[in-house]
Parts: sequence; C-alpha cells; structure tokens
Amino acid sequence: MKCEECNEIARTVCIDCEENFCIKCSLKFHSGGKRRFHNLKKLCEKCLGLSNIYCNTCEKSICNLCQFSHISHSLTKDKKLYVYWDYSGSSPRSSSKISSTLSTMNPSLIKVYGRPGSDFSLVSLPSAIIETPYSFFDLLLKDIQNDAKLGLTQAIIISRLSQNAIIKITSLISNIELLHFDPITLQTKKLGLLPIWEYLVENFETGKILLTYEETVEEISRKFSLDIREAQNKIDTLANDGKIIKITKELGEYNLQQVSLKINEIDPKVFLAVLRSLKRDEIFPSEKAIQSRIREGFNIKYSHHEWNELMKKLQKSKSDNSFTLFAQNSYESLFKFSEIVYEEEKSFVIYPKGEQWASSDQFGDIRALKQTRQWADLLSYLSNYFTKEGKIITLTGGKYGCALLLKHFSTSLLKELSLGKLSFMVQVAINDDILRYQKTLLIYTANYPITLSSKNIGERVNIIRNEIIRILKGKPQGLPLAQIPIYLKRKMKFPLKLSELGFKKLKDLLKIIPEITLHPANSKNPSAFLNMMNATVAEVQKFITEVVEKNTYSVKEEKLCVELFEKFGKINWNVYKSKDLIGFIDEYCKNVKVMKVGNECILMGRETEKEELSISTHNSEYFVITDNEDKCTDFNIFGGYLNEYN
Repeated sequence: MKCEECNEIARTVCIDCEENFCIKCSLKFHSGGKRRFHNLKKLCEKCLGLSNIYCNTCEKSICNLCQFSHISHSLTKDKKLYVYWDYSGSSPRSSSKISSTLSTMNPSLIKVYGRPGSDFSLVSLPSAIIETPYSFFDLLLKDIQNDAKLGLTQAIIISRLSQNAIIKITSLISNIELLHFDPITLQTKKLGLLPIWEYLVENFETGKILLTYEETVEEISRKFSLDIREAQNKIDTLANDGKIIKITKELGEYNLQQVSLKINEIDPKVFLAVLRSLKRDEIFPSEKAIQSRIREGFNIKYSHHEWNELMKKLQKSKSDNSFTLFAQNSYESLFKFSEIVYEEEKSFVIYPKGEQWASSDQFGDIRALKQTRQWADLLSYLSNYFTKEGKIITLTGGKYGCALLLKHFSTSLLKELSLGKLSFMVQVAINDDILRYQKTLLIYTANYPITLSSKNIGERVNIIRNEIIRILKGKPQGLPLAQIPIYLKRKMKFPLKLSELGFKKLKDLLKIIPEITLHPANSKNPSAFLNMMNATVAEVQKFITEVVEKNTYSVKEEKLCVELFEKFGKINWNVYKSKDLIGFIDEYCKNVKVMKVGNECILMGRETEKEELSISTHNSEYFVITDNEDKCTDFNIFGGYLNEYN
C-alpha cells in the first residue's frame, strides 16, 4: 500500500480524507486548517491493516490479527501522542535540543505556537506552525480538548506555564497522560492523572484496596518521579474528581488516613479484590468479615435482603477463559462458596476459585505466642499507650481498631505482622483480661482496679440479678443484651460498672444467674431469656387444662403461650422430651384436642364435647355439630380471631 502523495510505503490512513499517507506526508497535509482535526489512524507494519496495538519489543504498530505472531512480546494499546510547543518561551539553544528530543518520541503531531513573524527555522521536525497573537494558554485549552475528542491519549506541553495553569489543564483532561517540558531548564514532569489512576487500579486488583495516605503519596512520588507536594496534589485532585475517597479513622489519640477507589456497586471484579485484601491481611473470609471490609473500604452497607441477593448473583458469576486460538470459550465459577455454621447460623466462607489461605485471626498456638518477642512488645506497648503521660485512654473500634493501631503506630516488630495476626493477639489479651470492653470501647484493665468490698459487690450483683429477672418476666420473646443496660439504668440507684464487679462483659454476669438462658448460646449478640420455674409435668398439665376450660370451648395457642409464660416463665420444652407446646399437649394432655385452622392452632377441651366433634368447612367457616339439637356452635374465622355464636 503506497502513500497517495509520494508513493512511499503508507504508514497512516486518514479516515476523513479516505487516503493513505506516509508519516512525512501525513504531517504535511494535516498540520494546519481544518485538516488538523482529521482522524488519523496508524497502519499495521506487517499487513497494512488498521493498527491499534503497539509491540514494545519490536517497536512496531500491529493489528489484532498480527498480534498472535508477537504473543510472547510486550504489547500495549497504540497511543496517539501530540506535542504542544509554546515557541515564544524557547531560546535558540533549547529549541535545537527540544527538536532533537522530540525526534526520538515519534509523535503523531507537533503543534508549534508563536507570535506572527517569529523565526521558526530551528523547528527541524515536520510541524503545524500556528502564528497567533493570542495567548498560548487559551489556544492550548481549546486545542487539547478538541484533540482529546479525536482519540488523543498522550500529550507533551513545552512551555513555561505556571504549575496552577498545568493543574487546571490536567483537571480538564484527566484521561490523558500529560508530560510537561520546561523549554529553559529542559526538565520534564509527568502531570497526567490517567497513569496514576491506572496504577491505583492495578494495586486495587491485587488486594490493595485500602492504602494509607502517606504510603500512597510516597509510592506515587517514587513511581512517577514527582516531588511529595506534586504527588499530594495528584491524590487530592483524584479525590475531588470522585475517583478515589479519603478515609479518616480515629484510633485513640491517632488519626489514620487511608485512600481507596470510589466504588458505588460491588460487582464480581470488586468482590474479588475484597477477598484478596483479606488474603493479604490473613483474615478468614467469612461473610461477616467480607461485609466489614466492604463497609470499611467503600462505605457501602447492605441490608440482609440486599446481601442475600448479592450472594446469589456472585454464585452465578463466571469467568471467561478465552486465551487460546484453538478452543472455544470456556467458563468457570469465579468463587468457591462453602457453607459453615457461624454463631449458630448458616453462613458462607468464600474464596476466589483456586485460591485459599491460612487465616491468622481465628486460630493460633496461644502458648507458643506468649513466648515470642512480639507478645512482649504487645504488652509493653499497650501499657505505655493506655497510660501515656498519666492519662487514662480508651480506644474505639474494638478488637479490629486495636489491631489497626498496632499495625500503623506501634513498634517495628509488631508492624511487620498481618492484621489478622494482630487481631488474634488482641483477642488473647481480651481473654486474659489485659484489655476489657466497656460498652463499645476497649480499656486497659489495670487502669480500672476494683475498689468495692466483697460484701458490696455481692449486694450489687444480687440487686442486678433481681432487676434483670423482673425485666425478663415482661419479655417472653427475650431481650437483646445491648438493651439490658438501658432498662437497668432506669431502675438502679448506682451505675452499672461491670469492671468494678469483676466481670469483663454483661454476658459473663448473666452466665452466673441460673434463672437466665442466653440464646443463641455461642452468638456474639445473643438475647437473654428467663428460664422456666421448677414445675412438674402434672403442674403444667393442670394449668393448661384450667386455661382451656376457663375459655369455655377453645383457646388459641398464642394466648396459651402467654399465660404459661406469666405463670412459669420461659419453658424449655426439651426438659419434657417435647419439641414445643403442641408436642407437650399431644403427649401429656389427653383431655385437650388440637385443631389446625389455617396457620394457627386452636386448643379445645374434650370434656366439653358430648361426642367426638365432626367438622365441615364452607366459606372459611367451621360448623361444629353435636347430638344436642338445641345447641349449635359456629366458629367463624375473621381477621385471625375465633368468634363464638350461640
């Protein structure tokens, strides 16, 4: 394929002119006027088809079909590089040096801006000469935005524009890689946000979804040869553009600043990055841990229903393995879901397909741990931190917050450990009563010595016990532990300070009260229930019969349950080898009959029947007919209530 003008081998095609050109002619005919806005495409150097890939190994433009002959080479998408040169700010010496430098970059187009009558003889490369009385900055803003619409991917600005002017241009074309070249000092500075954004995305995909602000600035500064102030400006601009979010966590007297990508929705790709972040931290990937990491990194909180829908979606997600020339596309699941029982409820542990890791936050050798230097460092740091300068300090964030504190602000030995390992060590410290929960805060136990006498402690524990039993008598459905202190505060004349009474948590106090049961027993957030009082089968049987007889013909199961609770407290039917109330009646109350009506059970006394009742159904009405013709009972179901007619 030949150039339409000089008959040399064509290297570009103009989509608007519908003509092929060599590089020299392409620049000649598209450097000025309306043609400078034409859409130019490079041609594959092997088959002369349209090229959109560049082989870095061969330094050639190639097309999609020819890329397979470069399969082991380094390939990148082809880029469109324009140069914008403010000639008025260049000296003769620097102009010659700039032309020499640009000749090695192979730009698609060079635009040289100068005052009318300027000497452009030192511009040795084919260029678009733009003579104008207007300021370079105003023309640059217009041209670079127009060129961006035509596929521009890289830009070099050669000028002495101020840093603020360059930052303004960068904010308008944040998807273009920008290089600033000072025409006097001949120093270059990369200013584009796109490469920085791409670098953060690459880190994100490997599991680095939460980086400290300082760490991010240092990496950007090192990676892109920027000074610290410039790197900070880049990060702040990305945050202002809504590309990333900056998160500040309060950890006692420290503030931890972190950076994460701005994510609005969790798709399979983001979910995979979340799992890999847990892998980096050696954390067990339970649903709860995953939800916490999503909330921490992206400030996204799911309702129970929304989370279940996301799980269904992710279970169906597939990956496309279409990297071979000879096989059809094959698909496999992205994630491996394994069902577990977590806090007495069914849940999932989720790994990326083909990946699994040892978790340090759930399991460990406690005896071996306490022999390490890391454990000694932990004890020393906690003692110093919580009693620094004579002040008593508390810590928000619980176990995980304490692990973050140790990871970022403690000794070099502890900083080397994973967050999962540090979380495990903090839990051991809590179990050993070195640290203790005070509501949602972590406190250092040694700062809160017990000052009450044994007699006073016994008296207060007994008062609390009696008050909790009284409260639970009115809560047959149980009461979450988090709400118990609220009720106690209204009734007691002294504050509820568990540490003064020798207990780490309210749960520990409740466990010594035999009249109270916690359910689910192994849950972190159980509810408290009042156990049944000592009652024999005969006592319960007699009471049920009395309630049924008292209600003449019948009583709803729900009403009977309420009366049983008021009489005996919460009954554990397993004690009577029964599954529930209905099971107890079937087994022990032969004088009571159970009748199912819709979703409800009606309990009827057999002693009121002259003969076995026969029941017919018509239009949601139950007619009970006896051999006594003078008496007919009509049971009408309306709004869930049973009405009696005589």
